[in-house]
Amino acid sequence: MIDSAVAVLGTGSIGYRHLSVLKTLGKKCIAVSVRPERAEALAAEGWEVAGSLDEAASMGARAAVIATDTLRHVPDTRHALRLGLDVLCEKPLAEDAVAASRLPDLLGESRPRLFVAYCLRFDEGLSAFRARLGSIGEIHSVRIECRSFLPEWRPYRDYRKSYSARASEGGVLRDMSHEVDYACWLFGIPGAVSGTIGNTGRLGIESEEIAEAFWVAPGRAFVSMSLDYLSHPPSRFVRAYGSLGEIEYDFLSRRLVMRGTSGGEQEERLQGNPGDMYVEQMRRFLQAASGGGHGALATGRHGMKVLALCDAWRKSASTGRREELRS
Repeated sequence: MIDSAVAVLGTGSIGYRHLSVLKTLGKKCIAVSVRPERAEALAAEGWEVAGSLDEAASMGARAAVIATDTLRHVPDTRHALRLGLDVLCEKPLAEDAVAASRLPDLLGESRPRLFVAYCLRFDEGLSAFRARLGSIGEIHSVRIECRSFLPEWRPYRDYRKSYSARASEGGVLRDMSHEVDYACWLFGIPGAVSGTIGNTGRLGIESEEIAEAFWVAPGRAFVSMSLDYLSHPPSRFVRAYGSLGEIEYDFLSRRLVMRGTSGGEQEERLQGNPGDMYVEQMRRFLQAASGGGHGALATGRHGMKVLALCDAWRKSASTGRREELRS
């Protein structure tokens, strides 16, 4: 595991979480705030602070977490990679696949390496769901939902002023691309998608509040997905149906249920803390930055394919037709 420091660029809620996780793991971390007043507050808390990624690299950082706003992900990631830093970039990798296309020359397996922070891959329940998929036989249908109420996400600030509200970098397809990522991770990347997106006007934001899609996975399973900012109480689950039964994981209750063709039901309650997935993701990133395997970490190339699916989803919503993913 990497012994040198890790820089965290962007020190909002998710950046601060990464700093705290690194501290939990006993790793030296350097906070790089984009706001001077925030840098002062972090220094007062005892964090080591740098004014830029260049300064952090001069202080010994050999890896970086990019946790800035989405529109900054590509330039910040390019900068970090060109400094020779292995990078874990917060999702999504960019606002769209066109923006991410400025990264291909830096997405190879050679060092430095780029990964995308799709932390649900390290959720204990989703890992158990993945491990048990084979027990339900040939899968023919998958249902995925992620519904919540945007004003409750960050109650300490006006949600209408957050990046989520901006059409250029927010909306459910970007905020909830975790679901798109793990659907592709578990069932494969489709060649085309049919989708709709909408804004009801209820929240007073520019970005899409609700999105629905359907596609056929490479293994011929029919996948349908619903995402929205409008629902409370929230819900989040994945359910797969196969020739030998069905399996469902509820992220909020941490309940994994398997049902066989005879009607029997097996239930498992996951005991871990949902925050553990951030620790496991960081541990794997540190191992990869030390030259080890990346395991379940989402690669930069996979992150681009997730963006391509979301772009085709938006295009389908505009044209009313099934749209192919652009590689």
